[in-house]
Amino acid sequence: MAKGPGWYDDPWSGTGQRWWDGKNWTEHVQGQPGAGFAPGVTVGGRPLITAPEDKWYYQWWFIAIMLFPCSGCVGLILTWMRPNTPASIKLVVTVLYLVLQVLIAAALYSLFPEFYDMSSTG
Repeated sequence: MAKGPGWYDDPWSGTGQRWWDGKNWTEHVQGQPGAGFAPGVTVGGRPLITAPEDKWYYQWWFIAIMLFPCSGCVGLILTWMRPNTPASIKLVVTVLYLVLQVLIAAALYSLFPEFYDMSSTG
């Protein structure tokens, strides 16, 4: 049974509705958190709402950088739990890891200072 064009429950997100053009699901959604209005555009007499634009923190490189602190912490814990590793090696590895974390934080701050701006709360 074929559906005609219109707004239907979104099959991907489970919340809100997505526009079915009669053949394919489009990128146009409504009633979803974070969705934004497309001013002046209507479909079937209803205002068109589009999916939110991609943010830089959705990119693969940012996710990879954020996974590093988590995996590094696990690695440090396992290094310190290993009885055969000399304490001097454990200390050197820990200090190097912390220095690398500070460098990564400084690089992110220099690239995206607006992300760290705490002056405007909202």
